[in-house]
Amino acid sequence: MLAASDIRGSVTFGILTVRSDEYTAVLEHFPNRETVKGRVFYEYSQQEAADGKRVGIAVARSLEQGPGAAHDLTRDLIEDLDPDWILVVGIAGGLPEDDYSLGDVLLASRIYDFSVSAEILDGEQHQREWSLGGGAVHPDVAAVLGAIPGWESKLKGWNKQTTVGMKKPVCEIPHDASSDRLYGPVDWRSKVQKSLARHFPESRKPRLPNYAVIPVGGGGILVKDPALITEWKQSARALGFVEMEAGGVYRAARRTEREYPVLVVRGLSDIVGFKRAGEWTSYACKTAASFAGAFVRSGIVTPKPLKYTQAQAKSPTVAAGKNDRAEQQGDNRAEHVVFIEFLLRGPIEEFNESNFRQALQTTTGLDVSSARIASIQKRSTLVRLEGDPEVLARIVAQFKASQDALHAFATTTGLTLIRWHVGSQQYELTVQSEGNSPHEAKQVTPQLLSSPSSDQKAHGLPPASGRTATFAKGRALVIGVANYPHVNKLPGSVLDDARDVADLLRSSDFCGYPPANVEVLLDAQATLNGIRESLTRLTQTSAPDETVVVYFSGHGGRIPSGEFLIPFDCNPRNIANTALSGAELTTFLSTIKAERLAILLDACHSSGTAELKSLDPAEGVKAGLSDAAYNLLAQGKGRVMMASCRADETSVVLGGMRNSLFTHHLLDALRGKASTENVVRVFDVFNYVSDKVPAQEKKQHPVFKAHNLETNFPLSLRAGGKALGGPEAPVPPAPRLIKLSGKAKLTLYAGLVTRWSALATYLDISLEDRAKFLQGHEPRQIFEWLEERNRLGELRGAFKDLGWPDLIEELDRHPQ
Repeated sequence: MLAASDIRGSVTFGILTVRSDEYTAVLEHFPNRETVKGRVFYEYSQQEAADGKRVGIAVARSLEQGPGAAHDLTRDLIEDLDPDWILVVGIAGGLPEDDYSLGDVLLASRIYDFSVSAEILDGEQHQREWSLGGGAVHPDVAAVLGAIPGWESKLKGWNKQTTVGMKKPVCEIPHDASSDRLYGPVDWRSKVQKSLARHFPESRKPRLPNYAVIPVGGGGILVKDPALITEWKQSARALGFVEMEAGGVYRAARRTEREYPVLVVRGLSDIVGFKRAGEWTSYACKTAASFAGAFVRSGIVTPKPLKYTQAQAKSPTVAAGKNDRAEQQGDNRAEHVVFIEFLLRGPIEEFNESNFRQALQTTTGLDVSSARIASIQKRSTLVRLEGDPEVLARIVAQFKASQDALHAFATTTGLTLIRWHVGSQQYELTVQSEGNSPHEAKQVTPQLLSSPSSDQKAHGLPPASGRTATFAKGRALVIGVANYPHVNKLPGSVLDDARDVADLLRSSDFCGYPPANVEVLLDAQATLNGIRESLTRLTQTSAPDETVVVYFSGHGGRIPSGEFLIPFDCNPRNIANTALSGAELTTFLSTIKAERLAILLDACHSSGTAELKSLDPAEGVKAGLSDAAYNLLAQGKGRVMMASCRADETSVVLGGMRNSLFTHHLLDALRGKASTENVVRVFDVFNYVSDKVPAQEKKQHPVFKAHNLETNFPLSLRAGGKALGGPEAPVPPAPRLIKLSGKAKLTLYAGLVTRWSALATYLDISLEDRAKFLQGHEPRQIFEWLEERNRLGELRGAFKDLGWPDLIEELDRHPQ
């Protein structure tokens, strides 16, 4: 069995499947396979392409359907193997059309993601609203799909019965729209019947399967309802087929440092509205796999150089000598450099390959003509150099030996950081500076990066130079009201919610908003006039290219004359004139110039439900805001509204928690648990809180509203953007290992008895290891477990972020 590090960097195509029949069908086209163990298991094969080159393919399968599982598998694939392209291969359901039908293969020209939705309950009526995500395919995929009709000779034979491996099933066509084999509205059934009759005429021999290029859509549900298709097509008019995984793959493939090309290859096993025979599932699996096999071998995509060949793996001599070679190499690992990555200071569009090669040759004195440029993407900040490992090793050696060469190269090209990969290990070369100029360097320091943190792994990046970035275009207004003088008070967690959201947004270690751009109103500051003045400032200071967050935690209420957020000085006998109406708030929001605006509301607190009803019984006050108010607040381009719960639910605070349940998970999402990029995006946040909140409180479901939202825009940086690197970035100091005395362990353990679960979640401890925390291990063993992993140094930050000042105080009593 191979390790993922043995083939990382030489996989051209990573192929993802879900169903066992999809997986088996794909593997039939790639013989001579070997199993590879990474975060998951892969089947690896090297196949000869049309141009005579050999191409590396890795196939993986998700055990669960849906965008979430597909997202996780894609992330694992990228981090394990770093493929050039990602193919999603399997079956799908199609719409009744003239251009394609059962058994045909569809290639996605655009990916519509409907995995974000909200259930709306209004009395006895129940409905679901969908938010449209996804977007255009990668430019490389778009270019291939546009040119593929001219390359049919390269794909020749993919649709023959001998290649597919199965005879095309017989399709029994309903004679009219009234057939019990059709379902849906009459006009839909009629369209299905006519489409099937066109593609499967009784008088003609069944045609070979075709392929078509059309947008795909899907979410976390199996789509068989024509009414849902009709609803989705209102915002995705060109939608041609539906499945469940592409949206998750698309999100995971869009990383800050690089966007990976995703090609969706789906065989049509169903036509929505038609009860077809079961053998169409097997046939569609095989046609999709056959097309994918032909595409991989076509030479349309230039294969990556192979650092490993299967012939070597099968040689007993090679296998037996593996450890001996490793020992002989010693510290000279650079002799087997896989690739070098350069980080651009400016946009990728400014990269000039000719200048890059000339500067590289001039500064190193080496012939670099054999090295090829790879992985240059429109949305990327990385330039990857691949080729002969010996040539790459000499380039690395030259930069390690000469700081002047590195400075000259950086000055000429605008490339300010270099890292190189040796197998699974990653090295980084940084310029350390004493002055303000990145070229006033004192030394060039190579650094082995073999143990990335969990955050850095999630980025798909090795740790860079520790740069603390800022989310310079971020602004926020954070409001928290608990100690109402005229309205029943709310728990102190309401103020903690507001403080913690503001602190996290301003933190250079997390969201990175400029501190001056985050305004906080607490209790007496949050009067009606105070809130109006702050909203007015937002309308005056925000710019179109900025992101604005408005967060409110406090009372919300409904009366017959409208919906209101309750400010500190609200008069319960005159709510209409002393509270902030939904209509007025919407007017303020509509005049904020920022094209990315998120409204976050935690205004239906459980302890306030009965209390608000007592504000003015004559007016029939109800706690919280209605679904109509949520819709109103989300009106406008680039506007999203996220609320802690539905209109008929309450926002709870669980015992022992510092924050309300919704804000607790909102904070975790903004800390980075919702994202695999260097930024946290708005859909990532809602997906995270909508999963986590109901898992802990079944009667609370966060609500998401968005109208005319074109992009899944970033709300903040993730982990301070440290993986970005930069010319001014200092090399980060090693984490401090603190030592705890036996007494300290005992006292801290006593304070953590009821908090182990929260600490384990914060530290991202695996379920297997978490069991050791939760099964009452004695203090010495628990702290030894942390100490062995060099993680004691994280306790202070954890205690601070979790709001446990008593444990911080206990930590300070003992020498470290």
